[in-house]
Amino acid sequence: MTLSEVTNIAGEAGDFTVTVKEAPRYVDMDKCIACGACTDKCPKKVDSEYDAGTGKRKAIYVKYSQAVPLKYQIDGDNCLRLNAMRKGKEKLPCGFCEKVCDAGAINYNDTEKIHEINVGAVVLAPGFEAHDPTEAQVWGYGVYPNVITAMQFERYLSATGPTEGHIVRPSDGREARKIAFLQCVGSRDTNLCGNSFCSSVCCMYAIKEAVMAKDHVDGLETDIFYMDMRTHGKEFDKYLEKAKNDAGVRFVRSRVNAIEPHVDSGDLRLKYINDEGVPKEEYYDMVVLSVGLETPKHVLELAETVGIEITKDNFAKTADFAPVQTSREGIFTCGAFAGPKDIPQSVVEGSAAAAAVADLLAPSRNELTKEQVWPEERDISTEEPKVGVFVCHCGSNIAGFVDVEAVEEYAATLPHVEYVERNLFSCSQDAQEKIA
Repeated sequence: MTLSEVTNIAGEAGDFTVTVKEAPRYVDMDKCIACGACTDKCPKKVDSEYDAGTGKRKAIYVKYSQAVPLKYQIDGDNCLRLNAMRKGKEKLPCGFCEKVCDAGAINYNDTEKIHEINVGAVVLAPGFEAHDPTEAQVWGYGVYPNVITAMQFERYLSATGPTEGHIVRPSDGREARKIAFLQCVGSRDTNLCGNSFCSSVCCMYAIKEAVMAKDHVDGLETDIFYMDMRTHGKEFDKYLEKAKNDAGVRFVRSRVNAIEPHVDSGDLRLKYINDEGVPKEEYYDMVVLSVGLETPKHVLELAETVGIEITKDNFAKTADFAPVQTSREGIFTCGAFAGPKDIPQSVVEGSAAAAAVADLLAPSRNELTKEQVWPEERDISTEEPKVGVFVCHCGSNIAGFVDVEAVEEYAATLPHVEYVERNLFSCSQDAQEKIA
């Protein structure tokens, strides 16, 4: 169930009622084939959340190219027509997506839905959000365009990102030649952000990004400014040494106290104190902030609603010998909600949570199972074969080159053909169900 959020969990272990709010998609998932004609025509552009604000998306969009299900959705807050409908305007603007959708998948009258689901156990895996360094007003984020977060830099490195993998400065599009990475932004700092914990993953992702950036740009200098490098994990320290010795990434143990603009060039002057207590200054094209992990506000609100205890660092409270069990029986957790961690550890915890659920519900196993009832078989060996032919328009991809009606008429004349039908999109869910 996509575009949904849990709003309440009532009941007890073995018999929970979970309330789920499903936001309107405004696109019929059974009809949409993700052809992209709608987004091509949509005139409204907004900042892309997936690109961390470094690129744009349309008001009708797919969040990212590997999204499952691969179906479009309309951003109700930014759609020109939906906003006009909410304001009760008689003359409605735009509507291009509906006009170009041959599948008829657009539904401007879609509404929010509330579901109540009965379950025996719950696993909370809501993930995390990256720390926003804007409020600290120390690193120049949001003020100097060439100061970006590691999440944004990750999209710069990607071939599907806004720069198609080119490492260029946001201020002027010039290729970067020297980049600084600043560690522990939003972590291990009770003064600027109130987060005393280590976010666990920042050291490794900074090393990875620094190495990848050097692969993208010949001669690029990448410097990582850190307090302590914490590369715990299988062969992680080996990766650190390889970055130092083979890739040429420079590691500077220091405390950075200021980032300032250097004249009007867009360059940045970085002031720091090295491990010998000596003040230093260096100049960079870009500065990347290695931001930490935090629990999203709406997840904390859900935890309060359902009665789950939270630690002082705003993560789900678990026991040392039951690391996936929350304070409420029958509700489990895994991943970053129980504390900052990387993908391998999150996968391990996911397996542990599944095992804990299986243990809890084992006594009730098979109570709701039903015996499979198969249709009665009949002998058709003496009957004439019956063939159904479904001819696909595929929008204009096929119909633009083939006379689909003529194909339908010809198919009807073939031996043993009992049924012929033309489908606009035979691959769509509603067509598949009709064929089946």
